[in-house]
Amino acid sequence: MIDMRKIKIKYLVLAGILVALGIIYSCNKEMKIQPAGSLLPSVLANKAGVDGLLIGAYSMLDGYTALPANGYTSWETSMDNWVYGGVASDDAFKGSNTTDQPNIPPLANHSVTPANEFLQEKWAFCYNAIQRANDAIRELPLVTDGSVTPAYATEVIA
Repeated sequence: MIDMRKIKIKYLVLAGILVALGIIYSCNKEMKIQPAGSLLPSVLANKAGVDGLLIGAYSMLDGYTALPANGYTSWETSMDNWVYGGVASDDAFKGSNTTDQPNIPPLANHSVTPANEFLQEKWAFCYNAIQRANDAIRELPLVTDGSVTPAYATEVIA
């Protein structure tokens, strides 16, 4: 008579081995793929790459960016700091009605909570700008093709 327990155990062991081999093989293959939407530092390791990174850093000075998906507006991230400097210090008055820019009055009244979206967006914008500047500076030592002179490298860092 055939022992059904032994047959079930054999099939379970075989299935377990196949699953383990599939996981091991697929993990090795996936680790070699460059993530989509990212650049290797070697791609930017020339004067054009550094210039592009530098333009990206300077583009943040106007207070507008396409990050995140909905995009920041000048209300939250403006470099003139009208909301955070003018309105919050009583040098300016928001005016209008209560449904127009409802996150500004708490800044003027000094009753801001962590739920105020303006603060999160301003900090995220500033940190993104700093990251872009750091990316340009980090890329300079990787340029070894002679396209970046020491004088130009000093200008980029400054």
